[in-house]
Amino acid sequence: MFCGSISNINGQIEKYNLSNEDVKWQGTYTGLTPILSGGAQNIKVLSKEDRILLCKYLNDPNRFVIAHIILTNIEMSKFSTSGSQWNGLSLSLKSNNHVEYSKDSMNNVKNLWAKYFKNK
Repeated sequence: MFCGSISNINGQIEKYNLSNEDVKWQGTYTGLTPILSGGAQNIKVLSKEDRILLCKYLNDPNRFVIAHIILTNIEMSKFSTSGSQWNGLSLSLKSNNHVEYSKDSMNNVKNLWAKYFKNK
């Protein structure tokens, strides 16, 4: 899977050691909103190498959520969100701020990005 166009920034995301733990969720009137922490909040552009690495992260249960959010924030200007999903990622936000992702979430986001980059 090739991930988008090339920018002038080389491999910035590797140094951040990204994981799904870098994401906290907030329920809002318009739907779910991810709040990024650590180095993840500083990523605004992606090099070709970064896109490829994020695509690989989509296959990692400990990194697919952060990869999906970063790709969405940078690649997509419009996407759907609700109280139970964020751009194809199905999740349940519990009252204690614990998050549960549906069993098919990883496959759903992998398929979404495969289709997205195939059409680019």
